[in-house]
Amino acid sequence: MLDVWWLLLACASPPRLPAGDSIVPLGDTGEPLPVHRGIEGWSDPSARQDPILVVGAGPAGLAVAAAAQEVLLLEASDRLGGRGALDGMMFWLAGTSGQAERGIVDSPEQAAEDWEAITGAPPTDQTLRFLDDGPWIHDEILALGIEWSSISEDPMSRVRRLHGMGTGRALSAFLEDAPPDSVELRTGSRVSRVLVEDGAAVGVEVDGERILGRAVVIATGGFVGDQDLMDRLVRQEVAWDVAVDEGATGDALTWAREHGWGTAWLGAIGWFRRYVSTRYGPVELHDSGGVMPWIWVDVSGERFVDESDIDTVTTGTPCLEHAPVWGLSPRQPMIEALRDEDDLDGAMERGEVLCDPDPAVVASSIGVDIAGLAVTLEAVDVARQAELADRFGRSPETFPDFDDELCAYQLGLVAQKNFGGLAVDASGRVLDKAGQPVPGLYAVGEAAGMAQPGLGGQAGFDGALSAILWSGWRVGESIRP
Repeated sequence: MLDVWWLLLACASPPRLPAGDSIVPLGDTGEPLPVHRGIEGWSDPSARQDPILVVGAGPAGLAVAAAAQEVLLLEASDRLGGRGALDGMMFWLAGTSGQAERGIVDSPEQAAEDWEAITGAPPTDQTLRFLDDGPWIHDEILALGIEWSSISEDPMSRVRRLHGMGTGRALSAFLEDAPPDSVELRTGSRVSRVLVEDGAAVGVEVDGERILGRAVVIATGGFVGDQDLMDRLVRQEVAWDVAVDEGATGDALTWAREHGWGTAWLGAIGWFRRYVSTRYGPVELHDSGGVMPWIWVDVSGERFVDESDIDTVTTGTPCLEHAPVWGLSPRQPMIEALRDEDDLDGAMERGEVLCDPDPAVVASSIGVDIAGLAVTLEAVDVARQAELADRFGRSPETFPDFDDELCAYQLGLVAQKNFGGLAVDASGRVLDKAGQPVPGLYAVGEAAGMAQPGLGGQAGFDGALSAILWSGWRVGESIRP
């Protein structure tokens, strides 16, 4: 069996600092200094109330800041945006004007009927509220200045609900401009503690400084970046090496243990297919069109999925069920995926990829049933030559020609995001272990399981970013003075 370590691809555009007067000069090392944008819209400081404290300036925290007023936004890193710094973000929305303009017939009601097939769990009252708000979320996103480059199919429902903003500008670049002047921003300010008095959240502590606020909103992201938490909370019955997000450190769960707050659905994880490590860094194994020039098989040597639709969290589930899984490719497409022939040779020397002209040798080396693999390769070749779609509906022109030397690699999935977190009510208020709201405390985004634990179901759903922004705007509006 191949011994492969898989890494998460850092494919984002370079992180951005806020635009306009938020950009600060370069330091002695040439690196941007932390941002500290002062408040311009507040009245006499001696007359103002304590601010709303928002912990985390990713998409959820920026959404809170845009909807609320008199906010102090605290970000641990020296840049804003979190995962919103990625280009090409997708939003899962139903019944939108964008769909209607393209002749796509859809509605929140239809999405509710499809929900269990998409997420593995029936819709809850909170789910229905999210779906009903879909058209409103859509219009709020457009109000940020975003335009849709595409609206593509959700691979589970086959309805075109995935609104893509394309590439060229990151979501964070739009979100950074949204908060009003009455928002103070501090980067390089990691919150070490949430201050609780008599059971109520009253402030936070940053570098030993106590900062009081009339409400605390936790927008710290998830916990997939904490390997210890992942090992303790997530069932991993297959021996897969998991690459995780450095920014998702699980601070919310640390504070929950300290103060006795409630949590839920912590084992619901979004699994994504990922990348092979090379001397050039992690390389994603599919072409620019998103159609993979290879097939995947399990230990029986049989295909179990249409590999051309494997970009999503929902299709990570069958990969886990069939694990371990191997990708099979002719030599030339593998060279192209790994940049050049020297890189493939290096991957073979490290044991990450195995290539041989004889499929029986490959099957024996990786522990796949030889007879089953032979049947699979023949079926692929027949479909390709006959120019007929196979039983999965995959187009024949996308199939590889296995007359070339056969290369195999063990597929790696990573935990990209979590769909559980702090327990919150319909208003985003954090609940204690008895199910009662903690006064003055809210959670949004991935810290609250994308909006509320269980909203995404067991398998999650594409476009969960829609729920992240929705939760931030919802909480920001509810606590605005």
